[in-house]
Amino acid sequence: MGLVNEKIIDLIKARLEKGHEEYNRDVPIRRERNLSNIDEAVDEVLDLVVYLTAYTLELQADREEKKPNKATMEVSDLMYIFKGLHSIHEEAWRDNAQVTANEIHDLISKMKKSCNWTHEDDKKIGQTDNPINKVMDHSPHDPGDENDSPLSAPTKCIPGSNCD
Repeated sequence: MGLVNEKIIDLIKARLEKGHEEYNRDVPIRRERNLSNIDEAVDEVLDLVVYLTAYTLELQADREEKKPNKATMEVSDLMYIFKGLHSIHEEAWRDNAQVTANEIHDLISKMKKSCNWTHEDDKKIGQTDNPINKVMDHSPHDPGDENDSPLSAPTKCIPGSNCD
């Protein structure tokens, strides 16, 4: 028999011993005290549902307490963060580190989406006419960009490589 099965048997034995100590008898197999084992079982199942539901509520309350409060930031704080990320992105692009540039671009996009960053906000940090954004942009984001397609954008090659 496996270790888990032995633990289960040990728990059942402990429960039977506890019941014997409390009631000074074994589990009844005939009707005693006008109760049947099925009635006892139904009562116990109902108690189980009540206790499990209460435990579920305890777990939910614990999770709520442990949840960090959503951080709030001023727009000026986000502007510094995005300016920094755009600088890192531009540097990766210049260094022809395309995987890194794409990962940073994806991070910037996710962050901007989650905080409802607008093209107007981009203008405030000088990201309106950044040629990197035009190449990396996969969807138009203002009336002046309807025709920017990543497929028609210039590619970036290392001078002297065979990609031109």
